Formats: sequence, structure tokens, C-alpha cells
Amino acid sequence: MLHGIQRRCADIFITHAHPDHDWNAAEFKRIFNARIWLGKEDLTLIRNFGDQPQHPTHDKYVNRVKWITFWTKTPFFKSKQYVPDILVDVNSTEVARRYGYDVEIVHLPGHTKGSYGILKDGVLYAGDAYTVLNGIPMEPPHAYSVEEMRDSIRKITELSPDYLACGHGVPFSWLY
Repeated sequence: MLHGIQRRCADIFITHAHPDHDWNAAEFKRIFNARIWLGKEDLTLIRNFGDQPQHPTHDKYVNRVKWITFWTKTPFFKSKQYVPDILVDVNSTEVARRYGYDVEIVHLPGHTKGSYGILKDGVLYAGDAYTVLNGIPMEPPHAYSVEEMRDSIRKITELSPDYLACGHGVPFSWLY
């Protein structure tokens, strides 16, 4: 399907290494010869969801976390193996600028250790640091560290983006 696309993709920024976010990274890299950017703290998480066990953020999500943990142990819920070209860390904003991107890279740990977002023109692309479920903006249902996740949500509040684009759900005004 991607072979007919005429656009160029130079870089793939993976907000975190969960399979629902990095599933096709290897294929995009192969087709477009694109660089993959991934948080260095998530390097061991590629194809190894259990490396950072997830915990429910609320009691109502206990069964959901059990279900996700079960499925990620199967071969059906694993991305293809890939090797990141750029390991993102807290100093990566300068690296991005050297590649011509006028963005701020923001570390948003909690959902995973290596969760990162990109702030550009008032929009924060936050991955799963925050989410929208059933049309309602909220904390993600699970996190590696609930405490770090809530600290990241406070960081998002301090950044005060005009809009938040999450890994799940539609973008919304952070100032709602």
C-alpha cells in the first residue's frame, strides 16, 4: 500500500515503543529510507512490552491492563524489529534543530520510561502521555509509573499548549 505514495518521509518520531505506536516503523524505514527517532529509555522495550510492566491508573482499568499484558506476550501484538537511528533524550531539541526541525522535544515519562512528545506551533504531540477515550480527555488507563505520568501531565499543563494531539483520540484544546 505504501509503495504508491509519492511523498518523502525523512524521519519517523516514535513517541514510545509500544506496538500500537511502532508497529510499522521498520516498514516505513525500509520504504522511505527514513530515520527512526526513539526515546533511549525505550530501547529495550522494542518487541518486549514486558520490559516495562504497565500498572492501571485507576481501579476500573485493572482488567484492561491484564488483557493488554496477556496479548503483548503473544506473537500477534509485536512490531517488526527495527533499530532506531537517533536515540532521543532531554537534549534532543538541539539535535532536531540540526536536522532542520523547529520543534521542542519534551520528555514525558510515565506511560513508558522513554515517552517523548513534540511541541510545534502551540500543538503538543504527546503520544500516550495523555489520551482521549470515548471523546473524553483523561489520563491514560495504564502507565509504567503512575507518579511519573502525573508529573508529565503537570509538565504539559506548565507548557500550556493550545492543542494536545494524543496517541489515541482526537486533538483537543488543552485550554478547554
